[in-house]
Amino acid sequence: MKFSINASVFASVLKQCARVASRKGGTAETHVLIGVEANELTLIAQNGSQQIIRRVRTSSLVVEAQGHICAAAQKMEQIVSAMPGDRDVKVSLSDEKLVITCARSRFSLATMNVDSFPLIKVSTPVAEFKVNAANLRDSGKSVAVCCA
Repeated sequence: MKFSINASVFASVLKQCARVASRKGGTAETHVLIGVEANELTLIAQNGSQQIIRRVRTSSLVVEAQGHICAAAQKMEQIVSAMPGDRDVKVSLSDEKLVITCARSRFSLATMNVDSFPLIKVSTPVAEFKVNAANLRDSGKSVAVCCA
């Protein structure tokens, strides 16, 4: 697996996934499943009761080699968020380690086997709909205090 993507785009998607991933150490649910194919980057995170799947198609995504791997969601989000947003982040798999580079920064993260990642299977969608993003955001803000 080897790809590059704009740091701000990658950080935004990782932040959403890291919020869902479990924070309890030592479990597979603390990881994010990263998949890259042709012109699409897929990130999946879950915590046992919730699962988020984000698919990214952007002109800044350049795929050199396809593949899938799992890495620690929180750590990866921290690393990518600290990188300059106007630069490209290069992600590659080398000797069972995920190597993240941007400008002069280079990080190496331990990985987990893709087969160990616990996916929540959904056989058929219950419902499918479209909502204006601004309306959804405003609606969520008005009831967020009730979710505490």
